[in-house]
Amino acid sequence: MEINKKNRTELKEYFKINDKPTQEEFADFIEAGLNQAEDGIAKVQGNPLSIQAEGETAGTQEVLDVYESLTDDNPQWSINLNPRVNPAEPTSNQPGLNIKDATGQSRLFIKSNGGNVGVGTLEPASKLTVESKNTPSLLSVIDTSNERTTIFEVSKQEDASFFQTKLGIGTNTPEAPLSITGTGKEANPDEAMHITNRSILFGGPNAGRFSNSAKIIAHDTNVLRILGMTSDQETSSRKVEIFAEGGMNIKGHVHIPEQFVVAFSVSLHVDMTGAKNPLEFRQTNYNIGNHFKSNDHLIAPVKGIYQFTMCMRNNTSDDVGWVLRLNDTGFVNGGGSTTDEPHERSMLVANTKLHMNSRTVTTLLQAGDKVHVQQRGSGGNDNFSSGFEGILLQALM
Repeated sequence: MEINKKNRTELKEYFKINDKPTQEEFADFIEAGLNQAEDGIAKVQGNPLSIQAEGETAGTQEVLDVYESLTDDNPQWSINLNPRVNPAEPTSNQPGLNIKDATGQSRLFIKSNGGNVGVGTLEPASKLTVESKNTPSLLSVIDTSNERTTIFEVSKQEDASFFQTKLGIGTNTPEAPLSITGTGKEANPDEAMHITNRSILFGGPNAGRFSNSAKIIAHDTNVLRILGMTSDQETSSRKVEIFAEGGMNIKGHVHIPEQFVVAFSVSLHVDMTGAKNPLEFRQTNYNIGNHFKSNDHLIAPVKGIYQFTMCMRNNTSDDVGWVLRLNDTGFVNGGGSTTDEPHERSMLVANTKLHMNSRTVTTLLQAGDKVHVQQRGSGGNDNFSSGFEGILLQALM
């Protein structure tokens, strides 16, 4: 930049003892100083330093140029108002404050009115817009308390014909569109969602519930676990709902916890004659889930559709019958009634010696319901072919 003003050494030469400065020398002296009325810079007592921009109000107005040396042709940095998006188009001005570099490229722009901030752009589309060309890292948050650690970084990777944005949290080398490392909260949920490099712990309505409620985790046992949300502090209340009206396919082995598996088969171990309530079956063929109790009754672990089969062979000349009882007071599928008509829906009768008969009953049970077999009549049956079986067909939440 060329400065056509006299420096202090030159001005002092005009005012030596016995010298008489000329009009031109007085003019040089006056021109060498700043004039608040003419030069656009003022300092009024009690007020901050004021600088007036140069240029037309409708166009770009230059405010401040910063030079490394005033002998340089161009400033290193400049501040201006209302910069043009396209320098060749006067109508492309953006109202606001702009900081540009030696090449004229905007580096920081604050737009008037809304206050949107643009980094590398004069057209910020949001509260903060970062625009860059061929720069791998766009945004970083770095902690230098102990060592330089990148906490948060947004970068882009060139992949053939497009740029893919990558976001790293806890890493400065994100390998995916979202890369998260570190050890965050994996239990005892609160209001926030906690994501670590191996788990997702949901917050919101899950706050304050069981320690492992509503969580997805890549477990150490080489298993991906999806833990449902509890309604309180008990694991027994944990539930997962999957809505797939069009159907759902599962490939591979599906493990169902034993408490939700009901399958039993029991038989008589000796001949039973006469009325028995409840009828005991002391030979257990299998009892998966251990829901058939005390050799004589089932306790339903969950609400669901259950199926029972009774098979009995009469080994006497007298009638013998079996009937399914519900909660000791009614008959299965009898609506709680103890009259003959309802109980016949769940009754099995053999009235001839060596007569063998069976009956299958399907019913809805609530969690905690009790089902047992009652034997009626004076006849009896043999232990080799008389038994009772049951299975849970479908649990209902």
